[in-house]
Amino acid sequence: MSASEKKIADYILEHLDEVLESTSASLGEKTGTSSATIIRFSKTCGFSGFSDLKNSLHKELHNQERNRISVDEVSGDAGISIIKQKVLGYHNAVINSMLSSWNESAYGMAVDAIFSAGQILIIGEGGGRSSASCFYDVLMQLELPCIFYTDFVYGAMQIGTIQPNDVVIVISYTGRASNTIQCLKLAKSRKLITIGLIGTHESPSLPYVDIVLSTSISRDNYASSALGVRISELAVIEILYAMYTAQHGGTMEDEWYKNPYVEYCRVPGELE
Repeated sequence: MSASEKKIADYILEHLDEVLESTSASLGEKTGTSSATIIRFSKTCGFSGFSDLKNSLHKELHNQERNRISVDEVSGDAGISIIKQKVLGYHNAVINSMLSSWNESAYGMAVDAIFSAGQILIIGEGGGRSSASCFYDVLMQLELPCIFYTDFVYGAMQIGTIQPNDVVIVISYTGRASNTIQCLKLAKSRKLITIGLIGTHESPSLPYVDIVLSTSISRDNYASSALGVRISELAVIEILYAMYTAQHGGTMEDEWYKNPYVEYCRVPGELE
């Protein structure tokens, strides 16, 4: 290992949390090296690049945290306070893991694609169907042209009718279901923009997703039905919503009540 590589390795070990939030350029500046040196160091360590190295660090930290506060460790005779601590601790770890893998450019591209699309198709797979339904509600509040399907046959039929550069959004923890992959393949063949709220970094859907919004750093498939996963998916959706409203100089409440159809749902005297 060269002197510069040893310097990088030492810095990573001593400033792990900081490194997880860094880019190769910023880490190069902090270590007195360069972005190219950081990427070369990552490849020397057996990773495809710096992002891959960070994903591996995310995984290890997440596994350590989950082993420490796993809900599965709650015994049958645990008291209410212990159960509460374990459950809320696990959910907090899921959110923190999602934030640690934050990709600002991906969120920016997703907002631009979604809010400029002529048509948006949302498809929910497995436990992700409930989150997909919530995303549909959000886009409807913003009066955006969107369709929501849980039936992949109808989803595939709809993909055949929308135009290039429109958007297909898939929400799935693992992205392993053949229906999910086939719909994404079809969307790519139609030159549609594909956005995936995907939980696992080794998902076979990833080659067919243009913009990945990671909802977890876990590589475990069993957690797809966990409420913590749904919470992280909903957090991603709300971040996109907040980014949109911020770009338009308002607040989320402003956007909600700007929709004229909401007036039909208001209780007389509400918010007056």
